[in-house]
Amino acid sequence: MTKADVMNETALGGLVDILDSVREHLTVFTGLAVPVQVSLAPKTLGTVVAIQLSGGGELGRLAGLLLDWADTLTDVTVRAWYASPTSLHVYVFGRLTDGLMIQVWGGADLADGVRPVRGCQSWRDEIDRSFLRRWAAVPGVAA
Repeated sequence: MTKADVMNETALGGLVDILDSVREHLTVFTGLAVPVQVSLAPKTLGTVVAIQLSGGGELGRLAGLLLDWADTLTDVTVRAWYASPTSLHVYVFGRLTDGLMIQVWGGADLADGVRPVRGCQSWRDEIDRSFLRRWAAVPGVAA
């Protein structure tokens, strides 16, 4: 076995461990929105798992799904940014029970010109978690 083979096998083992962690989380916390996409990104501070929920929906629905996820994580922060004049992307960052860093996100369609939160010009713009609660409290409301 070459050094490259060993490195690939080690990387694959790490990948399987990460995906097992996500699978276990979804098994323990039944009822969470199932991801439409899971991606891994190596970061300087460790691997971050990105879980995308189905997008293109209304903000109240997305906020409710993200709150469900946030309630199962530790060290939670929420960020948002306007991906376009009619789309708001909302991210929940936190850690699974085993400490794995995760981001769960989705996009919501907005009525033209409606801005439910000020600022948010970059995905780094943190917002208060209360925005999710407020948006989720009124089903069918876009903002």
